[in-house]
Amino acid sequence: MATGKKIILIILDLLLLTLVLPMTWDYYNFMEYDWITTTSSNIPFIGKYMIDYLFWGNIVLTVILIIALIVVLFYPRTYMDVQLTSNNGVLTLKKSAIEGFVGEKVKENDYLKNSKIAVSLFKNKIKIDIKGEIIPRVEVAQKAQVL
Repeated sequence: MATGKKIILIILDLLLLTLVLPMTWDYYNFMEYDWITTTSSNIPFIGKYMIDYLFWGNIVLTVILIIALIVVLFYPRTYMDVQLTSNNGVLTLKKSAIEGFVGEKVKENDYLKNSKIAVSLFKNKIKIDIKGEIIPRVEVAQKAQVL
């Protein structure tokens, strides 16, 4: 995940938490020891359940927001290029170059039509997804091993 997107999601998550946590604390103060609540609203049929609903809804939303914050914080950063170093120098491979190279290799093997290639670059890993329609009467398993 890009750094800018990560920062925006963290700020949004923290803002939502600042709204939800005080509301949860306020409804916690309305709760009685034996989980029976006092009515806070005069809405027919659901008024007596409103405090319970808001309290437990805020608890669930708080847990979801905290889990989302942890996921966003530790989600791996994606890159647009990879640098390969050797004794002779540095080679920079762009994401589009990898997609083009893999696309040409898929066309050479000739067992997929309308193929779509998606490349995700991480710090120490390259993930390549190839999707397409398999041409009938082709030994797909053998050709995939060659690829």
